[in-house]
Amino acid sequence: MIQLPAVIRISGNRQQLDELVAASGLPFVESVQVARRRRLNPTDACVETTYNLTVSNADGDSIPVQIDDALDYLRRNGKLIAELLRSFTEGHCVIDFSWDFPESSVGQYNTFPIGLTGLLHEYKIDLRVSVYSVSNDRANNPMQPSGEVGRLEVGDQPWPPVDR
Repeated sequence: MIQLPAVIRISGNRQQLDELVAASGLPFVESVQVARRRRLNPTDACVETTYNLTVSNADGDSIPVQIDDALDYLRRNGKLIAELLRSFTEGHCVIDFSWDFPESSVGQYNTFPIGLTGLLHEYKIDLRVSVYSVSNDRANNPMQPSGEVGRLEVGDQPWPPVDR
């Protein structure tokens, strides 16, 4: 099974972002999709890029751990990220929590503490929750079509999601 950590994604102009990320000293890694697209299309200018920064290595079945890890990471490094974002006015930054949709459940909730949402607001980082189905059984999988209106097919969606 693929492990889906919580990450901060910064997307925008490649030339500007490459320089700012390198100068930040933070362990940003260019998105796999962007690097792959550039490798497959070497003549493409690839003006836009996305960098990921892992803020929690906990998998999507450990949401409270992801939230605690992200809060701790932002308390330690948030000012560096905010400084980078102040220099990068035409980009987009989001923290993305990847949640496993429980196979035996019809729903799930988690609470974002005010300390985390306050820091996200202060540093101008958007919040995203990406929910992934963990069931291989299509008939009992709420994220797969069952003939009911409103069902969603996620099998052909890119992983992880890419900001464009």
